Amino acid sequence: MSWFTTPFGLLGLLAVPAVVALHLFRRRHQDHAVSSLFLWEDTETAETAGPRRQPLRRTPSFWLEVMAALLAGLWLGGMDPLGSSKAVHMVVILDDTASMAAKDKPGASLEEKTPHGRALKRLDSLFSKHGRRLRTTLVKSGQRPSVLAGPGALTPDAKQALKAWQPESPSHSLGPALTLARELAAGGEILVFTDQELSPAADDLRVISVGQAIDNFALAEVRRSRTSNETSDMIQVAVRGYSDQPGSTSVKFVAAEKTILERKIQALKDGERSLIEFEVPARLGAIEISLAADALEIDNHAVLHPLPDRRVKVLFALDGKAHRELGLAGAEATFGGMRRVSSAADADLVVAHQAASPPAWNLVMPKEEDELEAFAGPFAFERRHPLMSGLTLEGVIWTRSGTFGAPGSPLISAGDRTLLSEQKQAGSTNWFLNLLPGRSTLQRSPDWPIFFTNLLELRRSRLEGPQSVNLVAGEAFVYRADESAHWTLTGKGKEKSFRAQGDLRLESLAPFGFWKLSRDGNFVTSFAVNFVDPAESDLRNRGSLVQSPGPGRAALAESRYAESSFGKILLLLLLMMIAADWWVLGRRAA
Repeated sequence: MSWFTTPFGLLGLLAVPAVVALHLFRRRHQDHAVSSLFLWEDTETAETAGPRRQPLRRTPSFWLEVMAALLAGLWLGGMDPLGSSKAVHMVVILDDTASMAAKDKPGASLEEKTPHGRALKRLDSLFSKHGRRLRTTLVKSGQRPSVLAGPGALTPDAKQALKAWQPESPSHSLGPALTLARELAAGGEILVFTDQELSPAADDLRVISVGQAIDNFALAEVRRSRTSNETSDMIQVAVRGYSDQPGSTSVKFVAAEKTILERKIQALKDGERSLIEFEVPARLGAIEISLAADALEIDNHAVLHPLPDRRVKVLFALDGKAHRELGLAGAEATFGGMRRVSSAADADLVVAHQAASPPAWNLVMPKEEDELEAFAGPFAFERRHPLMSGLTLEGVIWTRSGTFGAPGSPLISAGDRTLLSEQKQAGSTNWFLNLLPGRSTLQRSPDWPIFFTNLLELRRSRLEGPQSVNLVAGEAFVYRADESAHWTLTGKGKEKSFRAQGDLRLESLAPFGFWKLSRDGNFVTSFAVNFVDPAESDLRNRGSLVQSPGPGRAALAESRYAESSFGKILLLLLLMMIAADWWVLGRRAA
């Protein structure tokens, strides 16, 4: 085994020949003969000769300087012949699922009442057992696992990282964290702290289960949706009981610090579900939902924010005949999710004979009935385009105008004739539908409502604003935006600022009911990330057990580090050589 922990530092030994060279090649002064001593008073002692090799003077200063250079090189190289810098490298996987925070021992101390606390206590005992030679790598599990401390962190740094660890993730596999840990462990044993009784899948795993089976109630479903009249919202909340015996709980709904509903729920067991439904005004602000306190706090709370208005504002500007033939008079009731407007400046989508200016999107149709061409199929269309989803065009008679231009990419064609095309512009999209409804049957077929619904949904997907404000943990928050902006996200006592070009997408957000988002310094929306996860809320399969690897198991990895007691001795000797050389030179000058 190598005596040096940082061999590259041995380049410092080059200082030894440098010291010898400085003593061999010294500047010499030329002798001047004078007739009287008074001539020394103003004579300048100029160096008239360069460095020349001279006999090596083995003075105490020379030997002290050589020894200092030698010690410096050995110290920089991490010389450790006794192996005292050898350290234990402990790689730990921390199960970050929310059930690790379940309070399964109400009467116990803070560090004993949750799996999270018991894991910290076990780790603290391991820190004490291995002492100051321990190096620790902490891997936090998740869909995207992360290194919480390390690789090879000192014990104080690992303890500091553990203080900030609060498990609150939805259920996930430990596989990705295990893959990352194996890369860092270099063949050594890996410790897994979890609240489930897992059998080790390999000889390099030691699974330490610190959970306990306990009953629990949870919010299993929370939803706020707009009713058909667009003036009220439907609130739907499901509560599940995860216990072997019937139990009861209560649920409370609060808006603007006032209780709007409180309901007691009786006799729930074995995952049984109790559903609560009621309507509230659409303009009502955030509704806070809470269950009576029990084992797991994170699944007892949820917030439902007012829904953003995602209706597509549509301007119908076709002539009266085409409007009637397409059946657009009752479009709002037929299709839903849309609102009529009277000005192109207010419209998200314009259905007309001529395209409006951006940012409005347009569906343009012919007005004149010149050079008519009729087709009965077969029709070719771009099936992968979202506008074509669900269309068949079977049995459709399609009549087009020969004088109507359809620029852009063809979406529907009959032979070499384009019937529908798409043209993208900066900030908008135009579709050119070459259809004469009075001589066609498309508007009377099942394909017409499918086509128009696809058109509305495609436009809605690009409306600026949040896609959803009531998320479930694990979902990404998406804010549609066309331009670059400076964003600020505030929540859970923290603030994060960043710049994004176009759409904003935030993933892996912690459960919290009142995230706030600002754009260029202006508040734009609030949203909630609610924890709804039956796999984590059901605590009946938790347990406490230590699963050791098999007979051929690996041991904790050993690593070499520059810090060692021998290195401190070298450093002390180096300082002594420097001090002694300074003393010797001082005496010579005196």
